[in-house]
Amino acid sequence: MNTKTIENIVKTAAKLAINLTSVVLVLTILADLISHIYGYDTVNVGHYGVIDWTIGKETNTWLVTALTIVTNSAMIYGLTQLKHFIANFTVKDILADKTYRFLKQASLYTFFVSFLQNMLSTSMHQAHLIFDFSICAYFVLVYLLVKYLRARRTA
Repeated sequence: MNTKTIENIVKTAAKLAINLTSVVLVLTILADLISHIYGYDTVNVGHYGVIDWTIGKETNTWLVTALTIVTNSAMIYGLTQLKHFIANFTVKDILADKTYRFLKQASLYTFFVSFLQNMLSTSMHQAHLIFDFSICAYFVLVYLLVKYLRARRTA
């Protein structure tokens, strides 16, 4: 298998995963809105669909819902930026400046968005505070690897 074929397979898989994640985030936004409008007692929404939100019309959690919608929209925006980055990415660009800057910015962006998303998703359940920074950690690890390889290349 040549480099171009592997590159195309990876790009296609990444675009599929990004599109699927975006759809899940849009459905999560819709589930949050519907749960407030119709006042469901328990709705499974949130990060990966495993968080039980107890929301009713008598509960004044519109601010939490609004912030969750903004956060999920920010995640969708970030995924769109990642999809654009991957579309123009080649194997030769691994150690390029634009890759290094993108990974650095993506690490910071995903940290803040993940922190806000985790705080909002657990705000209704203070007994279950769980923070998931896995996406941020992956970006940081790749960023550190690229930084190390760039330093070795220039040395």
